[in-house]
Amino acid sequence: MNEAGGRRPGEAPEGTVFMSRTKSFTRRTRELPANLARTWEAHAHRYVVEPRRGVGYTTVAQDFTLDLAELFGRRAPVTLEIGSGTGEQIVAAAAAHPERDFLALEVWVPGIAKLVSKAVDAGVDNIRVIEADAAQALPIMLGDACLDEVWTFFPDPWRKARHRKRRLVSDSFALEVARLLRDGGSVASGHRLGRLRLADARRGRSLRIL
Repeated sequence: MNEAGGRRPGEAPEGTVFMSRTKSFTRRTRELPANLARTWEAHAHRYVVEPRRGVGYTTVAQDFTLDLAELFGRRAPVTLEIGSGTGEQIVAAAAAHPERDFLALEVWVPGIAKLVSKAVDAGVDNIRVIEADAAQALPIMLGDACLDEVWTFFPDPWRKARHRKRRLVSDSFALEVARLLRDGGSVASGHRLGRLRLADARRGRSLRIL
């Protein structure tokens, strides 16, 4: 979809100068091989949510919000996976739990296409995926206490101390996850440090750390 002036969503107007934000990921190709391009064309409309963009392909606009009940067409428990990769985990969970809904955030477009392909093969319709940087998008697009479970299983690529600003799992991230979870909600993290920070952030809240 093109915007005014022929720009694609996320592209800055010609001549614009802006400061790049610190990100927890490195950019990878957005190009799709022919087979995944065909899958995207045929099925992305069922699974991929295209938000209004800020500046950058993985941003959301400051006024973009998600109504999860409207998005999925029902009210059901919602699991968010941050960094869904090719969708192996979330598609299997969606197939096993049709009574739940699953929202994925991923920044690697070929990975999103592979997730869509897996969802089509599994015959599931309770998944939606957004190309978005979780650190930027979550505080904007989701309201308080709207999730029942949050997953962060991907390995942290920023292990050196000098890279601490790039890490997604941080004190501020833990507080954001605590804000998003309903009382009794749960967090599953592949990061030991992340589990400690999330445990600290849940003080005074009934949250489970898996």
